[in-house]
Amino acid sequence: MVTRNRYLAWPALLLSVSSVINQHPLRTKEGGQSGVSVLLLGVGALLASYLPLITITPQKPAPVA
Repeated sequence: MVTRNRYLAWPALLLSVSSVINQHPLRTKEGGQSGVSVLLLGVGALLASYLPLITITPQKPAPVA
């Protein structure tokens, strides 16, 4: 989820939680992703979407007239 769209980041987090809940031990033996990596990807998408709201941007100086 690279788009930084907040409306897409929340479902990505919910889908990652759902995949962790529904994972089976046999699937992880076959090469599936571990639960921690899926959760980190969902949380990362959420952080990337809200990061521009909390970063401090430099103020533009007022023009001198």
